Amino acid sequence: RLAGALCSIGVTVYNGAAATAASGICSSQTMQMLAKGDGTLDSSFKVIVGVLVSALCVLFGGARFVWRLEPVLDRRDMKRMDEYAAVVSRVAQQAEALYEEWFLTLASAEER
Repeated sequence: RLAGALCSIGVTVYNGAAATAASGICSSQTMQMLAKGDGTLDSSFKVIVGVLVSALCVLFGGARFVWRLEPVLDRRDMKRMDEYAAVVSRVAQQAEALYEEWFLTLASAEER
């Protein structure tokens, strides 16, 4: 449809030299291939989109179902993650204490 529309617009709207350029475009292999496939694409477009949307829904639904049945972490991994969380919280507390100490040093330096 697009190839036919471009070629018919190019030939009917433009006159003179532009009309020959438009007809040159219409006679190219790409435009001829597009013009041949227009009917097939129009009739099967809804089917193709429907199949793709259905496949996407099935994939996302299946993935969601599988992730619920099979947890990602087992008990050992959860214990390790809890240990990491404890280490991270201790490091964060130390960083906060160092920041407070640095801030107090700056405040006492300004008072002098």
